[in-house]
Amino acid sequence: MTKICDIVPGDVRLEIDLGIQGPPPYLQIQTCGWHNYTDRDTLLLFNIFIKIEEINIGSTSSFIMLKASSPSKRACNIISIPLSNDLIRFIEEVRSKKNGDIETILSINCYYIGLPVSLQYGIYLSTAGPISCDERFKIGLTDWKNALGLKDFAPILINRNFINILDELRRKWGLFTLEEVITRLVELYRGVEIKGVFELLFTDPMIKTIKSKLSSLTESGLWNEIDVISLYIDHNGAEYLLKLKKRGARIRLITRKSDKKAHEDALKLLRENNIEIRYNNMAHARLIIFDEDVVIITSADLDVEGLDNQRQIGIYTTDKNIIRTCKTFFNKLWEEASSS
Repeated sequence: MTKICDIVPGDVRLEIDLGIQGPPPYLQIQTCGWHNYTDRDTLLLFNIFIKIEEINIGSTSSFIMLKASSPSKRACNIISIPLSNDLIRFIEEVRSKKNGDIETILSINCYYIGLPVSLQYGIYLSTAGPISCDERFKIGLTDWKNALGLKDFAPILINRNFINILDELRRKWGLFTLEEVITRLVELYRGVEIKGVFELLFTDPMIKTIKSKLSSLTESGLWNEIDVISLYIDHNGAEYLLKLKKRGARIRLITRKSDKKAHEDALKLLRENNIEIRYNNMAHARLIIFDEDVVIITSADLDVEGLDNQRQIGIYTTDKNIIRTCKTFFNKLWEEASSS
């Protein structure tokens, strides 16, 4: 369904279409500009703010250039926004309560700039904006399931306490659905070798899957021992470790000495809560090991820059060989490190 925003009534408009593609799932926003000018080029600059089921997904920016000489006076581009597994799970929890289509809201702020194609008298630069419009789209349940790679399921009755246990395993194993958990349990019963799960994580203005994955693992409350290498840490990162500590996990942190006040304040808070800290100035890796089950290897430190602002990348995995190797690497750095 095409939504139309009038930028200059009768002369310039912005057309928006939205769909869901996958797997892996991502929003696909097609933006098309149209103008009715022959004496000027048109530049449309716009920001799009996205919500799904009232959940803030983020924002993105783009532009469209419309040439005066173009016969169609129309141009389009497509913006693709990936949806992380953690975000999809959250959307599914909200959606399942109403058992209906997915509602997506796009809030658009658009700026119009008219660029003269000649320097003739009376032809001048013209501008307008920001012009704001909110548009609502419905993503059909069938399209949503197809994008997620889901199938139709037969209903079964399971005790709620058992479902809670399966959901804990889903979080711990990094799986998407409870069906995947049951499939893995069946494979274990049959003696099938279980392959590790891999997931690529990011921090950028639109995608903060490093942070969301860390939050998901922290909230699962299953862990006994957490090993962390983070060269810098602030109050934001310390909060994750404190939550894990309060739930009974033993935590070892390798970091560097720094003159940053936020870093030193966070380390002081962690020490006060009996979190073990050592310094190793030769360390440059960043990783978090959860027991012998999960590891996040990343370029991001546990601070607001690494988790929210900078462009970072990482990998999440449950592969046992990789986890054991990371554990060996951590223990070596821990032995080399000093406590002061």
